[in-house]
Amino acid sequence: MKKPLIALFTLLTLPQAWALSIEPADWGDFRYDENVVCSTSAENSNIFGVVKKHGKYGMADSTGKVLLPLEYDDGACLSGHITLSKQGKWGLVDAHQRVIAPFIFDERVWAFNGVDKVIITDERDDGIYSAVYGVDGRVLLDYQRGRLNFASDTLMYFDSHDRQQGFMDTQGNIILMGRYDWVKLLDDKAGDERFLVSVDNQAMMIDRHKNVFTQDYDNMEPFDEQGISRVHLDMNGHSNVGFVDRHGKLIVSTLASPNTFDKEISGHEWQLRTDGGRCTLFLQDLAGRAVNNPKFPDKPCRLLATPNQTPSQEPTPTHGLWDRLWRR
Repeated sequence: MKKPLIALFTLLTLPQAWALSIEPADWGDFRYDENVVCSTSAENSNIFGVVKKHGKYGMADSTGKVLLPLEYDDGACLSGHITLSKQGKWGLVDAHQRVIAPFIFDERVWAFNGVDKVIITDERDDGIYSAVYGVDGRVLLDYQRGRLNFASDTLMYFDSHDRQQGFMDTQGNIILMGRYDWVKLLDDKAGDERFLVSVDNQAMMIDRHKNVFTQDYDNMEPFDEQGISRVHLDMNGHSNVGFVDRHGKLIVSTLASPNTFDKEISGHEWQLRTDGGRCTLFLQDLAGRAVNNPKFPDKPCRLLATPNQTPSQEPTPTHGLWDRLWRR
């Protein structure tokens, strides 16, 4: 299963001085509020980003070390990459200053799928237009009205000019489309995808055929390699988490989030490990790492069902109050 691209946000917690206002540190000779245009990070790299001086842009890390000279005309950050412009052409550079996409694009690189494709946007009089290119400059999907962004290396989220949202592949084939409050990719398994959508503030997990698998939770996270999603449910103002499989079947009952009890571990959540039929809950931090915390040791749990067991027959699609969703 390909992992959806997920942006990683780092949370700075200050248990003893949470009320203090902390100013971002300058990057060497680059003043954070004047010369640092944007910042990002990537695996096995320090924080880096686009800096500017005297009207020219370049690349530097958070110590102020210049990684690419300040000789570019414009610049911006993507997740784990930066895009720069020189002589009217845009290109894409990674954390190690390698050129991923050459400086051949007339418009700014808006998104990168992490492999071999970029999205280019063009703001015109009648709205935003988006196109998909290979990193070699080949046109894969010509400009169309609306905003595109990568949800994984194979699927894109779209928000069309007629206020419909959904997902398409990089050839422009529509996988899911409708008028939703919001949409989210849970699993991009080809032909058997899972999506979380909201209609009238009701969240539900559906497939590309709009079959509903569950609508019992306020939020769900992308499925992991085990085919299990952590789900969130607000109960009397308290956050509870549980785990379901790709059929929407509850695997481990909902339990109180550790954040409910201890602000010291704000952002940490329970995660599930299943090994040979054994069930263990452990604490996971924002970066996805297991945490050893004596207040919240690993705990055994009981599986309510075998995850992702092939049903003897497919569940009957649940439409109910959402009939208008299926007619679109």
